[in-house]
Amino acid sequence: VWAPDGSALYYYRRSSQEGCQIVKKDLQTSMVELLGKCESNRSSSVAISNDGLLLAYAGISDKNAKKAIYLKKLNSEIPAKRLTCLQNCDYTDESIAFSPDQKYLVISRNTESGHEDIFIHEISSGIERRLTSGYLDIRGLDWHPSENKLIFAAIEHGKRYGFEMDVESAEFVQLPISGVSFPHYSDENTIYYHNWQIDTSIMH
Repeated sequence: VWAPDGSALYYYRRSSQEGCQIVKKDLQTSMVELLGKCESNRSSSVAISNDGLLLAYAGISDKNAKKAIYLKKLNSEIPAKRLTCLQNCDYTDESIAFSPDQKYLVISRNTESGHEDIFIHEISSGIERRLTSGYLDIRGLDWHPSENKLIFAAIEHGKRYGFEMDVESAEFVQLPISGVSFPHYSDENTIYYHNWQIDTSIMH
């Protein structure tokens, strides 16, 4: 993901020597800073708050090898704080995004039932609320930059569809297109997504 001011990129990378790492790359100096660790055999996810001060990522630590969501204050040397799966848990966190006010995270999570569902996580309290139930696979999500709504992609009957959801009511509408994966809102309220029906394509 881009820093809001365009000065840096935050992403995860893998190597046979170092494993999976969460890193920051300064685009002026090309310096790379290690921020955290992630599972070598699973995908990760990275999100940054609108003010550029908080980074959330799906990762692990030296003390806990179970994948969970971590929160890193980017203007502090304090290590990232583990937010989810604080004790033995039967789920695996996947995609994440911040709310516009940085008070909440939206998380897609593989549950013990074999489904992937969407939860709202309040950062200050840790209180969570489930928004969806019964999807086999969520393929990306994002929180609108100024409104209290989400966009996500899910697989239904072998096809990928996009949905917009009201956070308060959990009511949602299906986008009138298929093949939607990893949707993203721009600041101009345009929706960008990968079209799964084409080998390589970014649509809006």
